Amino acid sequence: MICTRSLSKTYRTRKGSTDALKDVSVAIPPGVTALIGSNGSGKSTLMRLLCTLEEPSRGSFTVAGDVIAGRARTSYRQRIGYVPQDVHFVSTMTCKDALSYAGWVAGLNRPHYLARVPEVLSLVELSGTENARVGALSGGQTRRIGIAAALMHSPDILFFDEPTAGLDPHARIEVRRIVERLGTEATVVLSTHLSDDIESLSQHVIALHAGRVAFEGTWDELKSAARQEMEGLTTDDLESALAFIAGTAQRRG
Repeated sequence: MICTRSLSKTYRTRKGSTDALKDVSVAIPPGVTALIGSNGSGKSTLMRLLCTLEEPSRGSFTVAGDVIAGRARTSYRQRIGYVPQDVHFVSTMTCKDALSYAGWVAGLNRPHYLARVPEVLSLVELSGTENARVGALSGGQTRRIGIAAALMHSPDILFFDEPTAGLDPHARIEVRRIVERLGTEATVVLSTHLSDDIESLSQHVIALHAGRVAFEGTWDELKSAARQEMEGLTTDDLESALAFIAGTAQRRG
């Protein structure tokens, strides 16, 4: 369980300061959690803080009760994997070379990362592609190689940034199937703006609006909370529902 307590992030510039995240307190259970919200809602900031790419201005977060700060950040980083929306490898590298490099960066020794390559390729349904050039892969296959790279050191916490965005329908189904399977064995946090991702993958949903938590619960509870806005759901309707829920939360707060 990942728990945040009053997690906040303020960016300071010459023109003043901007509160990107304001007193966010949430609990992320094992399984798949969707992190949703419009641009500027704080999704990316929360993701960066949980990945320890940035430090919070205030507040903290714990994993299984242990505060992630100081030396604990080093051991925590060995437990997490991150998959960006845009996966970049040298196009002339083979899949084996790309994954071996990812394993080396993660601290694995040569025998370990060489043994791990076929294992992670199997996990992302790309067995037999060790010698394929990364530049020759389709968009969906490249995304799956990115997932494989994040799995090289066997993390038990995974972060995905828009894992199916920009993919064709068939590739989206393939990636969703992989993420769903990973969620049975790990804690998975994915940011997404696609309602299909939320409905098909997520047991838990956290909605952010203007840097604050607008909603936390299940997908069904989210739809129930904004029933009028959610009829005939589309991406635009999702944004309307989030704004509705955020307004309700602000009035109650």
